[in-house]
Amino acid sequence: SFLYNGNEIEIVKEFKYLGVIFSRTGSFYSTRKYVVTRATRAMYAIIKKSRELNLSIDCQLDMFDKMVVPILLYGSELWGFENLCIIEKLHLKFCKLVLSLKTSTPIFMIYGELARYPLCVKVKIRMLNFWIRLLKGKESKLSYILYNFLHSLTQINNYNFKWVECLQNILHECGLSYVWLTHNVENEKWILNVVKQTLIDQFQQKWVSDCNASSKGLIYNLFTNNTFVPRNYINSGAYMNNITTLVRFRTSNHKLPIETGRWNNVPRNQRFCNLCKNNIGDEYHYIMICPELKEYRKAYLPSMYFRRPNAFKFFELFSCNKLAVINNLCKFINIINKRVNSPG
Repeated sequence: SFLYNGNEIEIVKEFKYLGVIFSRTGSFYSTRKYVVTRATRAMYAIIKKSRELNLSIDCQLDMFDKMVVPILLYGSELWGFENLCIIEKLHLKFCKLVLSLKTSTPIFMIYGELARYPLCVKVKIRMLNFWIRLLKGKESKLSYILYNFLHSLTQINNYNFKWVECLQNILHECGLSYVWLTHNVENEKWILNVVKQTLIDQFQQKWVSDCNASSKGLIYNLFTNNTFVPRNYINSGAYMNNITTLVRFRTSNHKLPIETGRWNNVPRNQRFCNLCKNNIGDEYHYIMICPELKEYRKAYLPSMYFRRPNAFKFFELFSCNKLAVINNLCKFINIINKRVNSPG
């Protein structure tokens, strides 16, 4: 037993201190579950208000970043080295709710449509910022003394402490190994900016790789041209139902043969258009080529896009920021969806 001022201290499996739950095993899983529960309540409150007030997507994302993320990442300076799947899962859930997409929508499409980065980028920056403040703080502080003790053990006796190891890996992966070796953090802003930009660049490279590796990414690349930027239609001022129409079409949330064939295990080269029966029934075919939709195409799209159609014109059409073009494109997509679901 342990005594303090003559009183026996109760031994417990875990306890909460300043909102962070510490466990006797050293795991912060309970903390992550706790912050996710609280952040989920805040998220649904934002969703409810956003739908009542018909708020724009940008406004909803801004509210999430300012009202939910601080709750979700509370104390992540300490527990950020652990598995962050349940943290990112809530982030992705919010994005899918905002865009009205299926839960099965590929993650790279969610990030790509909103130009969002996973929250692990913010967590790593917060951990690094905490570490820098620790080093620049008073040497008499208990936290400074304990850190030096842990660091010494890793250097001399090859002990592994996950929190220390995570910080070391962040700096190594960002090409700043010398910062870890020297503990020279005088140029604090420069270090944080370099790490942030490097983490973003690394994520964008992974995003491009994920797009290219996925069968759904073959068509999605035509919409994005492998560019990770905010999509014009999001901020075009279009009505929310038109934005939903566009984003669902772009992210394979539809019932075109290219998608329904996947559900039924039909080989890709046999997922023919159910209107003309000539080509594979994918997004590019229905928008740019299908002869059965020729009159609708003339009525709703500028001729410059469908005369001598190619992938670049397809990309330009879906990147257009003119409200009239976006609205007409949505009308055309709605017609395609109706014709595909009930041909003739």
